[in-house]
Amino acid sequence: MFDPVTRLTLLADTGPLYALGDYRDQYHSKAIHELELLQLAGYRIALLYPTLMESYTLVMRYLGVQYAHRWLGTVMEGCGLLTRRRTTITPVSIA
Repeated sequence: MFDPVTRLTLLADTGPLYALGDYRDQYHSKAIHELELLQLAGYRIALLYPTLMESYTLVMRYLGVQYAHRWLGTVMEGCGLLTRRRTTITPVSIA
């Protein structure tokens, strides 16, 4: 389960998420390399719903619906979703 308290957490943005999924993107290799470095350093990647939806929309538009569904599954396996409730950010498990 996602636990931002006991692990270092990095909030992901749309650009790197998209670059990870599109091998033709000019930043794909850099995104892969930086993700590997973050994982080795013990970081957990967190996402906000708007970032996930924006990234998913781009992947679906430019890489196709079937690929987007696989991409989403991969992202959800490796990231924690965060939702805002009042003034705190709370981790969400969608398992």
